[in-house]
Amino acid sequence: MSNLLHLKIKTQGFVPGRGQKTKFNDALAASYAAGGLYWQQKIMNRHFQSGAAQRYGYTPRKGEEPGISKKRFWASYTGRKLREKGHKRPLVYSGRSEVLMQIPKVVATATGGRVSAKVYRFANAFNFRPKNSQVDMAREISTVLSGEVEEIVAEIDRKLGPELAAIQDKNEIKIG
Repeated sequence: MSNLLHLKIKTQGFVPGRGQKTKFNDALAASYAAGGLYWQQKIMNRHFQSGAAQRYGYTPRKGEEPGISKKRFWASYTGRKLREKGHKRPLVYSGRSEVLMQIPKVVATATGGRVSAKVYRFANAFNFRPKNSQVDMAREISTVLSGEVEEIVAEIDRKLGPELAAIQDKNEIKIG
């Protein structure tokens, strides 16, 4: 499983003037990097809050199924986490992965009319998959809700507008 969160958004509208393609690509890359950082700084932390499992549709962990006996609960992953760590927050056991996810590394590229932003994850524990388990933490941490996509796009637009305004071809022809 890749340690990346891929963000692909189609853009339309502004067409760069002659000799402006490099500046246009740089502006796109900078705005997509801003979108990636926005996800990491504002949205990603929502995945670690209580209630995130329901909101993002995480696979239920052992011990979270309804009607479980107390004995089975305390022997389960969720019961062990509550007993040893004192919490039931999703995607968090010791907290190490949550801290590692705070390390910012966003790489955005724009070439040939294609733009991509990659947010690198340093928390390799999200790649761990217990045997015979349906839990996919790498997919769960990178799940983005439609409202969050709108937030990211708004951040990209906020950054892109001034970038494009700065590079628009301002050639004027004087007659007479």
